[in-house]
Amino acid sequence: MPKPIMQKGRKHRILELLIVLLLLASGIFLLYFKFYSQARIGLEWDTYSFLINALTFSGQGTGYFEFDRGPFVPYLVSIVFRMGYVHENAIMIIDCFLTLVGAIALYLLLKLKIPKLPSFVAAFIFLFSGVMITWEAVGYADIASVSMSIVAVYFFVLGLEKDPKFLILFWPAYLLAFLTRSTAGLIIIPIFFYYITTQKKIRFVKHHIAGIIAAFLVFIPVMVFYRNNTGDPFFYIRIIFSGFGRTVETTGAIGEIYSRSKFFFIDNIDTYLIYERYFPIIITIVLVGGFLNIVKYLGHSNKKIQSFFILLFYFLIFYYTFKNTSFFFSEIVLLLLSYSFYRFTMPNFKDNKAQFYFMFIIWMLSYFLFHSNYYQIVPRYYIMMMPGIAFIIAISAQELGKTLDGIVKKRYITYSAVMLLVLFSFSASAFSQISDMETKDESLQIIQSKGMSAWINENVEDFNTSRVYSDLWVILGWYTNKGIFAMPFYDDPYAFDHELQKYHINYYATLKPYEFSSCEELYSYEGFRLLKLVEVEPKPKALYIGRNWENYLESITDYEYYIYQGEIKIKEASDYIDDYTLDQLMEYDFVLLYNFKWNNIEKSQKLLMDYLNNGGNVIIDCSGNFSSAIYNLEYTYFLNMLIHRESVAENPEIETFGKLSGAYEFSGFLSGTSSWYGATYTPTEGTNYDVLATADGEILVAKEKIGEGTVMWVGYNIFYHTFYKQNPSEKEFVKKIFELLLEE
Repeated sequence: MPKPIMQKGRKHRILELLIVLLLLASGIFLLYFKFYSQARIGLEWDTYSFLINALTFSGQGTGYFEFDRGPFVPYLVSIVFRMGYVHENAIMIIDCFLTLVGAIALYLLLKLKIPKLPSFVAAFIFLFSGVMITWEAVGYADIASVSMSIVAVYFFVLGLEKDPKFLILFWPAYLLAFLTRSTAGLIIIPIFFYYITTQKKIRFVKHHIAGIIAAFLVFIPVMVFYRNNTGDPFFYIRIIFSGFGRTVETTGAIGEIYSRSKFFFIDNIDTYLIYERYFPIIITIVLVGGFLNIVKYLGHSNKKIQSFFILLFYFLIFYYTFKNTSFFFSEIVLLLLSYSFYRFTMPNFKDNKAQFYFMFIIWMLSYFLFHSNYYQIVPRYYIMMMPGIAFIIAISAQELGKTLDGIVKKRYITYSAVMLLVLFSFSASAFSQISDMETKDESLQIIQSKGMSAWINENVEDFNTSRVYSDLWVILGWYTNKGIFAMPFYDDPYAFDHELQKYHINYYATLKPYEFSSCEELYSYEGFRLLKLVEVEPKPKALYIGRNWENYLESITDYEYYIYQGEIKIKEASDYIDDYTLDQLMEYDFVLLYNFKWNNIEKSQKLLMDYLNNGGNVIIDCSGNFSSAIYNLEYTYFLNMLIHRESVAENPEIETFGKLSGAYEFSGFLSGTSSWYGATYTPTEGTNYDVLATADGEILVAKEKIGEGTVMWVGYNIFYHTFYKQNPSEKEFVKKIFELLLEE
């Protein structure tokens, strides 16, 4: 008797292998054509950032590195680079490999709970859907990240239901997904749901601890790298979490991708999932099959009628929170609603099948909520939802096929036909999409960068030892193998010229049509010009210690000063006064202080006093030092002044005195509809000072002499007020303050 069972198991394993090989062959066939089409038209912007980072990991760095990029993909590419193959194709190969890993892992994950054919169909959709085709073999992190996420979820489910040792692999896989693209961290939401609905108590604690330790060991080299290069071992995590709550409102971003509706991913799924002529087939299958799945689920519920109304009610709650609340709150509501609905209905499915279905739906919705609320909305973000979307299409086709089988009384005939219809629709759409790529030309930006790179190699001998800016910095940096940095964005055309002079940028490769008085043009092709700095206008130099003024102070003083945050633009300077030495301060004509910090306040004040006694000059506004618990100067003595925070009337009586006297017109002091707050000052007895301006009798500007130097005390956050209100008269007032300081 055991022999037939063994033969059945052997046949089962052979069938499994054949399905995986068929999926693998389909993927390789597809990616072969996509690879060569993509290689012909060129790669996208972020790909070059990953390539530049990979050079650093391979020990061939250019001096430029983007620290906010996930390090896992560049690290994999760097392995290929170390083998001697330094080419764009390396990242395309890695991308294709990880795409296949994701598809196979999705099949293996799904077949734990659903039949092999719909599992295969879902994995096939994952490979052949429109948005996936667009980004396969491009070298972005999105597909790699979702592939690693699928691997992590697979290990998690295996660990809970087959062998807890797989939980040890789950945590490193989860970490690698996060280190590929930070949003992969969101898969913890569906995973958490699956855990709390399938486990009656906390289990496998030892395996989880071992997995966390394994993940930590994987993370140690990452921490070392960031510690050595940024000073912060958790820099990647910190910068990622600082951006998670970004919205259009918080960033002030302008443009199409920043102004799209929250419903973008619903309204455009027919465009990005599959070619439009095939979409009616797929949406019909999903609507009918999805309805049948819901009926089947409710039919297994202990409270059938109530469950339907609860589902409708919960959907309305979800819709309201999605439309009117933040991503964070919506995610919490999603988890709570899903959990409470499952507990209320308690369907009598075996083998945790219902929870598994819920997990995939929550997986899709978690990313839908996040990317619909993110400050930029782009079609590429469908990729993170694709495991859930592919799953829904596959189980809808499965249920529709089974229902039709029951109607026509022919087992598996209509079932197989529905599945084949889905496979045909996506494969036909995919190859039509790839065929359409043949009409596309190579990217103009890549042509421009390659052409300029070739010209530079032949004609500019000192390029590799020079400071270089470019509007296409990562692309040109890749083709020249040179650390090239981005030109910041400014509204004022002159600001770009000022930037080049300020940092002595030897060469600037630009797409901008502006005239640069400090430069001569060396090369031009299709509007991409190489400029060489030939003249630097002498201007007073200032060191700014702190944060925020760097965003607008030069503009409101009409770029009459070179204001630096430390020696080198590409490396952030310190916000701490006492991180500098007296010799460093003396290199500047004056020092600016706003929203500053200190390690030791007494030491910082002594350093400033020494600087002033030696003829240094300081402009200080303490309005930025009231919100921090550590660096709060409210009711504190600092450099002979007692500092206090006060509100100012909307239209205060502002009087000016001495050399600051003038007929200035000030805009209303309101922050939106709220009162305007800032610093004002009370001098200590014996202070040598002159009041130059007051607002309702309180010090707005005061000049204090200390030794050979001068301090300009500025209050009520007047510099930001000038920028915020864009008042030309206030700008003249601010410029006069700077002029008076330097007269001394």
